[in-house]
Amino acid sequence: MAGSKAMAPTGPFMAAAFFRRFAALLAFSCALFPASPSYSHDSIGSVSNVIATVRGSRLDYFLNVPSIMRVAMEQVGLIEEKRITQYITSRLHVSTSSHECQIISFDAPAPQPSGNFIIHLVFDCHEPINDLRLSSALFYDIDQKHIQFFRLAGYSNPREPISETILTQSNHLFKTSDVRSSVFSIFSKVYSYFQLGVQHILGGYDHILFLLCVILFAPSLIETIKIVTSFTVAHSVTLGLAYMGVISLSTNIVEPLIALTIVYVAFENYFSKSIPGKRWLLVLFFGLIHGLGFVDVLKGVTVSKNELLLALFSFNAGIEAGQVIIVVFFFAILTYLRRYSWTPVFLRWSSVTMGLTGMIWFLQRTIGYL
Repeated sequence: MAGSKAMAPTGPFMAAAFFRRFAALLAFSCALFPASPSYSHDSIGSVSNVIATVRGSRLDYFLNVPSIMRVAMEQVGLIEEKRITQYITSRLHVSTSSHECQIISFDAPAPQPSGNFIIHLVFDCHEPINDLRLSSALFYDIDQKHIQFFRLAGYSNPREPISETILTQSNHLFKTSDVRSSVFSIFSKVYSYFQLGVQHILGGYDHILFLLCVILFAPSLIETIKIVTSFTVAHSVTLGLAYMGVISLSTNIVEPLIALTIVYVAFENYFSKSIPGKRWLLVLFFGLIHGLGFVDVLKGVTVSKNELLLALFSFNAGIEAGQVIIVVFFFAILTYLRRYSWTPVFLRWSSVTMGLTGMIWFLQRTIGYL
């Protein structure tokens, strides 16, 4: 009507404008994101492997430090043996029910060809070790998502554990009194590897971002299931083959490729007028690459030959369980958002943000640019 005032945008129009600005600001903040650790999990996501053997009042503690953690240690000045010794002894405490165990020997040989190095500590507990208590705060100040796969074994056969568990920043205490009733069963071993798989995928921000990218524009629940299933099949194949030693590819190649899978899918989301109906085929191919990224964590754990298949199956089951949690969570959010007209615009700009994040990771993992 002539002379009427133009109405200010309201409702979904204001929401669309807000989310466009929000997505742009988020993309800009990603571009300015400070240098994070070069590998897949922003807090590194490293895994150390520990075998502790008991003989009388003596406890031998073998700490296998992965190469990625060794590099991180060097970056914070932990290079000389004296400083490494001080660092470890101040964060590792062993005791029995009545005595604090004392470190009587510390040995840190040169790195192995793989880049890992093994630190050997000997504790004297002053009495036969029947009730062990171990508290480890190692590496959590360097890598908040660090995981220690801890095994307690007899001195004569260190590869056959009496008990085993996973130590994290929130659960860094091991007590034999807590595990005696259950660790001898096969269930305890399955649970340890399963837990390792769950923690790995939930802390793997690049894998999570890739999953979100590929389901972002999935038109239905059926299509989402097809996409996720193809990813599961693909990464399970390469995880198994790589773990059994059939195929091998350097982490320096795999990690940048994982970042590029995010970049490709994110910008396909943005630039394509319609998302390919057979996206699951693309995800099947990219899932093969992600499987090679999963295997490094499992390889960091010492496993006896008769437990190889058990470890592989349980670890992969843990990854799948974590993946289900991720997909259900994001699918519920996406289902809710699709009720609004501004959602396609918001999702496209979100894809840009994800693509920029993937590019940052790619640069970090190749030339260390950021």
